Amino acid sequence: MNGALTSGLLPAGGARRVMVALTQDAAGAADWQQMLAAAGMDTLAWPAFDVVAEPDAAVLQVFGRETMAAAQAAEAPLCVVLPSPAAVRLLAAALQRAGRPWPAGVWAAVPGAGSARVFRTLIDRCDVLLVPPPPGQDAAHLAQMLLDGAVRPAEVRVLCRPDGRRDWAGSLRAAGVPVSFWPGYRVVMRSQPPAGFGETLHAVAADREQVALHWLAGSAGGLQTVAGWLASVPADLADWARSQPVWVPHERLLPVACAAGFASTRVYHDRQQLVERLQSENL
Repeated sequence: MNGALTSGLLPAGGARRVMVALTQDAAGAADWQQMLAAAGMDTLAWPAFDVVAEPDAAVLQVFGRETMAAAQAAEAPLCVVLPSPAAVRLLAAALQRAGRPWPAGVWAAVPGAGSARVFRTLIDRCDVLLVPPPPGQDAAHLAQMLLDGAVRPAEVRVLCRPDGRRDWAGSLRAAGVPVSFWPGYRVVMRSQPPAGFGETLHAVAADREQVALHWLAGSAGGLQTVAGWLASVPADLADWARSQPVWVPHERLLPVACAAGFASTRVYHDRQQLVERLQSENL
């Protein structure tokens, strides 16, 4: 079977085997594959996009020396927001190649548990890592967390993609906290389906009595890209694929999933919760 299949443990008894179609970039999918395989689930790596990092010098500009000095003079920290696991990975890689640690006195902030897990794995010696608690794990709740803290940052810098969402910064700016956006990477969608996409999907559908397919998507672009891929396969197969559950990490993606044609949309708020829910639905 094509599609970078990773197999977990076989379920006992008459339970159907869970197969999760991962639409993240390659690095993000690898993290999910490891976790899901350990839980006894198969995965199909079908990246809907690639993350293209800017040069290291551009990425590391998010730590501005003048800004850091001004923050220290004001006795308030500079806060660097990393809005996705991809942003964490590329900044960690740039720091490693430059032989630099995370700057002392600089806060880090991420909107969700997935980014926090990657940060703790890749970056050492950061004094403060801010993560909003579930279920409100998004940039808007992160902004409110920064405002509600006993100490507000002197400035917030966001390492982001050029076309990323910025509306969430309005509450910080309204409270007098400067916010700036620093492009560190681009996301390039894969408009063409992966090699063997139709054949693999057909094989999974033919084995539906033994296999329960679930889609996992983390962005509006990923959902829309997969919808485009499904337009390239026979209509009955596409209809079946769109009827299978699609899992997204935030409620704001539910209308996007519905507009893309997915009939069974579900939200998860942390990875362990998702694993447990998948395990309970494989009958």
